[in-house]
Amino acid sequence: AGIAGVAIWHAWKETLAHKDTKQEVKQRRSISKLAIRLLMNPLPEQTPDAAYLFHQLDANLDSMIEAAVVLARKYPRMPLLVTDVHNDRLPNSIPNGFGGAPLLVERLASAGVPETQVKLIPYDHEA
Repeated sequence: AGIAGVAIWHAWKETLAHKDTKQEVKQRRSISKLAIRLLMNPLPEQTPDAAYLFHQLDANLDSMIEAAVVLARKYPRMPLLVTDVHNDRLPNSIPNGFGGAPLLVERLASAGVPETQVKLIPYDHEA
């Protein structure tokens, strides 16, 4: 009975820790969204020189693609800069779904961003 009690207590503590973690993640995500809104709203009246699109893991691309579409439509002459990183050419590839520039450019095109608006910045895969 003692071992079963310890196992139940441990499982209960793990459940509480997991709930706290989910709540903390949700809270951090809310704070991040607020920070992003504060930094980007409102968008400038005049066209910026360029916008740099930071690479993301594939699972996180949707929100960046949405933002890039908004920028491309609002500022059709503004270049969207993308570092031309190819995961398969990196000395140590990035795991967990990283399509790099090829996937990002493909997703931008699929979302209606003109190919002429996307400017690839060379990346030294040997460095």
